[in-house]
Amino acid sequence: MNNSIAKNTDQRTSFSCTKILSVLAVTLSVAGCAVSPAESSDGPEYEVTYSQLDVRGVGAIEGKEYTIMVPENRAHKDSRLIALRFVVLQAMQPSALPPVVYLAGGPGGSATGAAQSPRWPLFDALRQNRDVILLDQRGTGLSDAPPDCISSIGWSEEDVTDRDTFIAKHQMAFRECRDFWQEEGVDLSGYTTLESTHDLAAISKALDTPLSLLGISYGTHLGLATMDEHPEIIDRVVLVSVEGLDQTVKLPARTDAYFERLQSALNQGAADQDFPPYPDLAEALRIGLERIERDRPVIDVFVARNQPPVKRTLGAFAVQRAISFALSDPDRATDVANGILAMAAETPDYSLMARFGFLMPDQIELRAMPTIMDMASGISPERNALVSGQSPVALLGDAPNFPMPHLANESGSFRLPDEFRETPSSDVPTLVLSGTLDARTYPEAALEATAGLTERTMITVENGGHNLFFDHPDIVPDIIMFLAGENLEDKVLIADLPKASRK
Repeated sequence: MNNSIAKNTDQRTSFSCTKILSVLAVTLSVAGCAVSPAESSDGPEYEVTYSQLDVRGVGAIEGKEYTIMVPENRAHKDSRLIALRFVVLQAMQPSALPPVVYLAGGPGGSATGAAQSPRWPLFDALRQNRDVILLDQRGTGLSDAPPDCISSIGWSEEDVTDRDTFIAKHQMAFRECRDFWQEEGVDLSGYTTLESTHDLAAISKALDTPLSLLGISYGTHLGLATMDEHPEIIDRVVLVSVEGLDQTVKLPARTDAYFERLQSALNQGAADQDFPPYPDLAEALRIGLERIERDRPVIDVFVARNQPPVKRTLGAFAVQRAISFALSDPDRATDVANGILAMAAETPDYSLMARFGFLMPDQIELRAMPTIMDMASGISPERNALVSGQSPVALLGDAPNFPMPHLANESGSFRLPDEFRETPSSDVPTLVLSGTLDARTYPEAALEATAGLTERTMITVENGGHNLFFDHPDIVPDIIMFLAGENLEDKVLIADLPKASRK
């Protein structure tokens, strides 16, 4: 269990309230510890305990931690049970509003971890008039997870970090890890977005209430899938930085369009500060990548904290991966832009890459949940054709979503069927937020992914990034109002331009 969540032993709040009952046969008292079983007791078990979240800069926040036992793979009647855990932050002023479930991104992110981060003000605002459910999705955070796999495959100074070598090494590492997980008794077919939608349905039944959903990034992927699979449990949905059901792999041409928007925003910000405009970032990146492919520079990188640097031979793909990883929000953009310009300088400087040694470790380590979730969600043949056609001439190629689609052929039996990737249709009221300077999900893609939602409201945040909750002061209040049942209009919010910082 995460050390930052500790059981509360204070006698004022640590009275006995743990019960073991059926998930599908209970009624819970939100205000207290009372639980009353219904007639059936055939469902998986759950327990409730009091716990605390240690919120950075705030202190201890009390919550109720639920553990629900669910099948690892519902398609197998003899599936083993795994623990699904979530923390409920009870409403400061209880109301009739249904609880909102926070769906973390990644995949692999932890909702309880997000609440303990600088994102806490979002959760604090949400809990003022409703319960907030911090769901650690199966395989993440407090919930049961397969063991991490440290493969025997890794990098040395002699290995060129180019595309072919990245793919070959990760294929070998994945095969090792797949065998390892299977030997550990893990049913990999259970770690899919579809199974997670059923987990949300189980929570709704356990709490005997509909749910509102608030997802970001991959969490929107899960949210859209739940709207399609279990519409009966949903009250309202907020989707932030949308990843559609066939958008696990982003289109390279849209990444190029993002660079055009970034160039314009940086130049506007520079003009506001009386700085000269930035040189052409796209051209600088092409120059830098071509030079790296030609010269194969050997540089020092850090593969782990508190360890000395190691040597790695750069290939263009490693740089494309690092830039993809670094770019998400405008506050990071100036550092990345300066790093790109430095790589294209007459005397190149590759120091941007020093902190991305973890992409080229001595041994490749894989987590089951994020690895399998993306591989299972997969890519449609039509989208794969688009990616294959666009990537050879795109700035970052097909690096942004590595190891997809590169390992798509390894997905085997756990790949979800083609109909999973179809655009969902729904009349559930849905608020969609998208930032124009989001380097990971794009406004055009958000419109496409939600085209089948007849009750959609769209807020575009000009200059907003991927993690845009606090990019404009109206965003969180708009989310609160929407979840409370208020109707909002489509609109554009203008966030601050990224600050220019030239070396």
